[in-house]
Amino acid sequence: MTHVHRYTTNFALLGLHEAAAATKNSTYIKARDRLLDLVIRAQVKSKINHHPELDGAFFRAFDYEKWEAWASDSDIGWGAWSIETGWTQSWITTVIGLFVQNTSLWDLAQNVNAQDEFEDWVPYFFP
Repeated sequence: MTHVHRYTTNFALLGLHEAAAATKNSTYIKARDRLLDLVIRAQVKSKINHHPELDGAFFRAFDYEKWEAWASDSDIGWGAWSIETGWTQSWITTVIGLFVQNTSLWDLAQNVNAQDEFEDWVPYFFP
């Protein structure tokens, strides 16, 4: 079985997107575009609406030979239908959003006043 773990694909996608935006290097742009194409095409799609709650999700692994997201439960404690909703889903969808908006995380961060943000959140986290 040839499969990719989504455990790291999300970070690779973010890194390639930021490298492509910063350098305009065609190698990074092509690599980012190919990985972006893969993650978009490899999203879970519920056939005949058996599991519509899974549509658009990214399972933990993907089997290239079968072209299916059910993949493998080869990691102890992780089933083939595991969805890492925290860092996997959020980074993939963030990069898709950045790509669609033709911007980067770096560019967005340039317009953030971190001091104001920090002061807004301190009372929430430290009552």
